[in-house]
Parts: sequence; C-alpha cells; structure tokens
Amino acid sequence: MSGFLYKNFISVLGAIGPNGGDIKIDNRVVSATVDPAERREVSRGTQKFPDVEEKKDQKTGLVGKAIPHISAKLQAAGEAVYTDDIGEVEGTLYCAIVPSKYGRRTLTGIDKTKALALDGVVAVIDARDISGKNNYSGLGGEIEVMTDIGKLVQYHGQPIAAVIARTEVLARRGVALVDSTYEITRKQTTSSVY
Repeated sequence: MSGFLYKNFISVLGAIGPNGGDIKIDNRVVSATVDPAERREVSRGTQKFPDVEEKKDQKTGLVGKAIPHISAKLQAAGEAVYTDDIGEVEGTLYCAIVPSKYGRRTLTGIDKTKALALDGVVAVIDARDISGKNNYSGLGGEIEVMTDIGKLVQYHGQPIAAVIARTEVLARRGVALVDSTYEITRKQTTSSVY
C-alpha cells in the first residue's frame, strides 16, 4: 500500500509542473511512476555453473559441482504444476482429525454415532481400525497415530479419531459430533508440561 501511495504522490508532484513546480525531484525518483513495461524490455538472465575439478585420486561424481535444481526451469517459467493446480478427482474423500479435549487423562470412550448419522460422512476411524502398528515414527519410537481407548492421552489436541467425508466442510462438522470421554488418572499439581 505504501508503494502505491508513494507512486501516486510522485505522480501528483510531476503533474504540478516541470520538476514539480518549485520542488526539484530527482530523476531516479520520477522513474518510479513509469510503467516498467513502457521503459524497458522484459528482464533476462543467465546463470553459469562452474565445473569443479575432479580430484586426481578419486572420482567425485556430482559432489562439489553446482547443478541446477531439477524443476528450476519450470518454476522460473511459471509452468511448474503444484498440488493446488491439479483438479479434484471425482470421488475424492476428505479427512479431518478429531483432537483430544484434554491432556494427561485416560481416554475411556469414543462415540461416533452422531458423526456417522451426518449425511456425507463415510466413516469415523480410531486406533482400533488401524491394521498393523499404530505408529508413525519410522525410527522405532512409539509415536502413536491415534490414542487408543484405555491409554493415556499425552497432550491436549492429540489425535484420537478421524472423520472421512465427501467434503471438507462435512468432515469438520463430523469432528464436532464425535464425543469422547476421559478419566483423570493422576492429579496435576503444576502448570508445567510433563
């Protein structure tokens, strides 16, 4: 916004008279009011990647060499295709995560009934629906995808279920309809995070 106001201010000063009447305006400042397409050609540029000499005693392959990113030309030309550029596939389903209402409590139940009754909700899944390990760490750690019933919820907002629906709006509405119950397993004595 400030750039627009600045250009407008300089244009008005220029319209008052040559060099703004009694006000002298530097030509570099006046050039801000000129449309770039009218005063110069489209910018062009090149980049050269120098070769790095290979060590005589070993082959280095691409290590140490400057190479352009594989999609650099497409991105610079504005032709790269991103996820949002791809049209939605017919039958696409949307997922919204059901977060826990509390932290440091045992999850005692999940009631999916109201969410499943909502027209457009296809499924509500929880940890019991995950085949295999309920773990996404990949490094051998125990980071659960969703907290299972009977287990301790580690933090407020931890995923306990997921609503699958025909639209994103319906999935989020379904989340609000999933009821969960908890049991306090230990008294919290400080405000610090465990």
